[in-house]
Amino acid sequence: MDLNSPSMSIPQVEQLLSDNDASQTCQKLLECYLKDKQLNLLDLQESIRSSNSFVSHTIKNGTQGIKKELDDLNHAIFVVDSLLNKNVINYTTEIIQSFQEINEYMGKLSDISSDLEDLNERMGSKYKNILLLYNSVESDTASLEKLRKVYLYSLECRKLILFLKSLHKRTSYLKSSVRDFLEMLLISHKCMRCLDRIYSLEKTEALLKLIRYCEDLKNCILKKVYNNAIVPLFEWNNNQNSATVDLPRDLEKRLVISQVIYKELSVSSKIMLELVENMIYEAAATINIKEVTSEHNYREWQGILISQISEFLLKYVRNQKSIYHICRSTRHSLPEKIDKNERELLSSYLETYVHEDEKEPYSLCELYTKRCVGVLHSTMSALNKEGERYDVVMLAPQLISLGDTMHAELNGVKITFNMHRYYFKTLCEEYAKSFVSVAAKKIIPVSKMSFLNCIRALPTLESSPTQTGGNAPNQAGLMLMNLPVDNELWTVLQEFLEKSKMCPALFKQICAIAASGLETVFANIAQVRSPQGCKLSLSDGGSKITLLKPNDAQILNARLFEYTHAIVHGIERKLLHLIPEDSPLLRVLDYGRSIPLIGSWAEDVASTVWHTASYISLDNQEFNWTCSQVSVASRNIVKILNFLKESYFEPLIPLGKYELLQGFASTTVASFLIYAVTIWPLSDEEKLTLMNSSTEFEFTLSEILQAKLPRNESENLSFFRRLIFLSDGELYQMYSEEACAMPRDVLLLHMTCRLLRDNGVKDRQLFKHMNFTNVHFMLQSFRTSLVTGQDHNSKKLRGFVSELGLTSQLYNDIMAHLNGF
Repeated sequence: MDLNSPSMSIPQVEQLLSDNDASQTCQKLLECYLKDKQLNLLDLQESIRSSNSFVSHTIKNGTQGIKKELDDLNHAIFVVDSLLNKNVINYTTEIIQSFQEINEYMGKLSDISSDLEDLNERMGSKYKNILLLYNSVESDTASLEKLRKVYLYSLECRKLILFLKSLHKRTSYLKSSVRDFLEMLLISHKCMRCLDRIYSLEKTEALLKLIRYCEDLKNCILKKVYNNAIVPLFEWNNNQNSATVDLPRDLEKRLVISQVIYKELSVSSKIMLELVENMIYEAAATINIKEVTSEHNYREWQGILISQISEFLLKYVRNQKSIYHICRSTRHSLPEKIDKNERELLSSYLETYVHEDEKEPYSLCELYTKRCVGVLHSTMSALNKEGERYDVVMLAPQLISLGDTMHAELNGVKITFNMHRYYFKTLCEEYAKSFVSVAAKKIIPVSKMSFLNCIRALPTLESSPTQTGGNAPNQAGLMLMNLPVDNELWTVLQEFLEKSKMCPALFKQICAIAASGLETVFANIAQVRSPQGCKLSLSDGGSKITLLKPNDAQILNARLFEYTHAIVHGIERKLLHLIPEDSPLLRVLDYGRSIPLIGSWAEDVASTVWHTASYISLDNQEFNWTCSQVSVASRNIVKILNFLKESYFEPLIPLGKYELLQGFASTTVASFLIYAVTIWPLSDEEKLTLMNSSTEFEFTLSEILQAKLPRNESENLSFFRRLIFLSDGELYQMYSEEACAMPRDVLLLHMTCRLLRDNGVKDRQLFKHMNFTNVHFMLQSFRTSLVTGQDHNSKKLRGFVSELGLTSQLYNDIMAHLNGF
């Protein structure tokens, strides 16, 4: 240490000392040397080496105490070193006489450190074995503790495994009874308690295996519940016609218990959503869009699609009923659905059981409806994107009708969500509006255009000058050139009426549109028709019938009749029972039917035929005509019929012939028969002639009608062919037993004719007794009985017969029968 450094004043020393400890130490040293400058304070300090008490005291304090003393010494050295560096001690040679004193002090400190190391070494060698033993014991104790924990863990796992195995085994024996389901509920409860215990254990690979084993048990329970509760529900619903039918009691119990099991296993929402998804997937599989859009099915795509949608909706209805019953089962509390004995089985479980009311118990029904309607909507949208090739709009009535039918079957599904309204709003509403719009755009323009050229030509034709010969202008011939070549209106009407008939709301709107269009058309037809063509040109020139070919007026009216008949009869035959009573279409159809076109042709023909037959009785002699006369008249009638068939009916009336000529056929058959049954007696040859005439008559009429004769006329002809071969006894028996197809007055007329002719009665005139002016009018009255099938003349005829006073067997039988009344 350099003691000859420049002097410094005390204020400078204080200024150099920056920390309080150094400053205080210096102050104390200075104060001490001011009192006695001759003292060597370091020498006066007790030697550390020679102080056993210091070392002993320090060692007793332990490691922390030794460390503290060393820290104090280091601090003292640091203070002294600081004083040296700050040139404070350079001015106090009296305090520290030489640097060696410091070195000695440092030596003492070094010796102390050496002694401490030696002491530490001796302590380590002396207690090493003890420390090793202690550490070994401590390590073994820790290992044993770990082994104990492992043993307890494995023991717990083994207990859980054995318990789960016992539950699994019990589950495998369970089937479908209510008691089995209650047992499954208890097993489910225990399974979940096991799972809670498992999750509380330390997470190891063994724990994962336990969890998997527990999940296997859960899956086993869920599978049994599904197979014995859910599957039977679907099977039962598929065999029912109504959702209002209550479930069988056992099945309802199983459903309620299954819902509790699902909640116990914490899988209720998951299972129900999976169930809905599976049902949607199963139903959606019925719609094959590739089959619908296949090139091979281009013409039949609508039928294929509707068939697929029908199958889809059938599955939807059945599944919705099942979902409804499942949802309804969640609303029932378990205790209220099980019996007393069953409650005893669950007594411990029911102590903690709490039934929770669902906020939206039928949300699954709503979800299933929305998903299924979404599938249909996606299908229709996909087809709609294909453009005009797939006219999806035209399927609107069928979609609505299918929806109505479907939701009628779901009438018993009482939920807050309106399934029917959602189906209509989402899937059908826009298509329905478009359907009506398209119908109006097609029907109204066609109705206005059909006879537009004819109506435009009318003023010109009506104002044209009369032709030579005094005849009216041949308007009909010129009008024929402007008639529509086809019945496009009926084609359009048929399409929209047929498609909409399954949907009453749409059908009513289409009927209104059709009425508007038809009213225009029928009004035009009423203007275009020719009054001259309403009657057939069949007139007699004495005993000869003049047959004329159809003129233009008749052809025009026949064409108009065909046009009108196709529409009126088409609608009435298929759709009349569907048309609402307040629909204007009914009024328009009546108007179209009443337009005078060819409605009187049947009456004209019948009158001509009757006129031809009436020449047989021209001499007014009752029952004096012969088979040859009737045969000639029948041949003339057949000629007339063939002429009409070839000239009128086949070329002019391809449609509506049967309806038009039914009355004509009835009158014609009656005209022939009323003369044929009044011929007597008949030889075998004459009988064969009449039989052949009647057969030819029937065939000719059938050809004209292009159908069999009406039943009444066919039976009358058939009975006549039998009648002419009957004996008197057989005839009376048939009359008395009322086993005759003909009216009784006509049969009695034939019997009267036999009585008169067989007994040679010539002075009695039946027509006078019946108050007719001639024979022809009397026969016309009996002809009316044949046409109507009703007896009009028996009373007067019985009075006439009773006055004859004959003695024949037939007469006696008849009188005995008449007197019996």
